[in-house]
Amino acid sequence: MVASHLEHSEYVPDQYYKCSIPVGMSGDCEVRKFEVKPLPCGVEPESLDNWARRRPGEYTVLLVNGQRMMTDLYEEWWSQRWAIRKGLEYGGHILITGLGLGLIVDSLLRPVESSVRKITVIEKSRDVIELVGRHLLIRYGDRLEIIETDALDFQPPASKRYSVVWHDIWPNPLTVPPEEVKILFGRFQNLCSWQGFWNRESYEK
Repeated sequence: MVASHLEHSEYVPDQYYKCSIPVGMSGDCEVRKFEVKPLPCGVEPESLDNWARRRPGEYTVLLVNGQRMMTDLYEEWWSQRWAIRKGLEYGGHILITGLGLGLIVDSLLRPVESSVRKITVIEKSRDVIELVGRHLLIRYGDRLEIIETDALDFQPPASKRYSVVWHDIWPNPLTVPPEEVKILFGRFQNLCSWQGFWNRESYEK
C-alpha cells in the first residue's frame, strides 16, 4: 500500500534516542546545544497533550543560515513516529529525504532487533553531511548511504524499489509547500510500499 496520509493511532515508538552528534560548524550550518529549564513551581505547560512533554535537560539543534531546521526534543522525535513505525514494520531498504540530526536513522538502525537492512538519505547540504552525516556513516557503515543532491531533483532508477519513503526537507511542518509534496509523492508512489511526509498531519493523533 502506498499512503501519503497518516493513519490515526495512539502508537508511539518504544525508544527515544537523543542526538549524540557533537557541536560544530561547517559553512552556514551549525550544530549547537541548548537547555530546556524546568518550569517554575505551580506553572503548567501550555499543552497537556500526552506527546507534548516538556522535558528539562540539554538538547541539540541544527541551524542553517541561523534558521532552526531540527532539534532532538521529544516532541519533534514524536512527530517522526510514522516513519519509525513503518520503517520497523517493513524493514528492508528505506529512503529518507532530509538528513537533519539523523534521529530517524538512529531510531531505525540502532535497535539490535531492527529488520532495516539499509537507509539511503538524500541531503542537499554538504555542510549538514559534514556535521551530521560523517558521524552516522562511521556508526552504521554500509547500512547507511548519503547522496548529496536536492530531493526535488533526485531521480531514482525506475527499477529501484524501497520499502518505506519518508520526506522531511522542511524547517516547519505547518508551512510545507503543497507543490513540493505533489512532486515527491508522484515521483515515489510506484517505488515504495509506504510513503509519508513530515507536515501538519505529523502532529495529529
